[in-house]
Amino acid sequence: MVIVLVRGLITPSTRTSMALALNQLLPGNNAATRALVRLGRSARDALACGLGARARTRACRPTSLAVFDVGELPELRQIFGDGAARHTVAAIQRALQRIDPIAGRVSRTTATTFAVLLHGYDVESANAAVRQALGETLAIESDWHGEEIVVVPDFLIRPSGDSLHRVGQLHRQMLGEIADQQQSVRRHRDYLRRERESHLPTTRSALLSAA
Repeated sequence: MVIVLVRGLITPSTRTSMALALNQLLPGNNAATRALVRLGRSARDALACGLGARARTRACRPTSLAVFDVGELPELRQIFGDGAARHTVAAIQRALQRIDPIAGRVSRTTATTFAVLLHGYDVESANAAVRQALGETLAIESDWHGEEIVVVPDFLIRPSGDSLHRVGQLHRQMLGEIADQQQSVRRHRDYLRRERESHLPTTRSALLSAA
């Protein structure tokens, strides 16, 4: 899990249609494109709403994009079936919506990833909101016919920047960074496993000699 602290600001001047930008950034009319288009439209609408002083003030504050990867979903589907996987996805979406029930926009962008667009949050306040909603362990729990299912997502939070055109590109970049972090963790675990295995024969010989 890596939190990158970088500051950015969205202002009402950035009102370009997000749908057109994302269609250029993400080729093909796939689920990820449609999900990000929804996120972009919500960002555009928040900036253009103009519903009183409070809304205008909020629009001028930073907006952050949080991306969550739940790598356990394919294995969960394999073990418990499609019903349990759908149930868990719904539980994840409910949990992520708790980050900001009013202004947060949650979309499932790939088979294992979810994106939350948080209006009025810089990265620091978004990180605090995530931990308040999910807890310090980030565990998301649900019950499936008496079986307790617990998933713990990897996540990144980044400012969406000063242009809505960046959201699709930023999302792809964050997915790549999460994948790199996960690969690094796997390599470290493999190294520790090999180290333990390399010492097993010596430990067994020492036990036999002592006996």
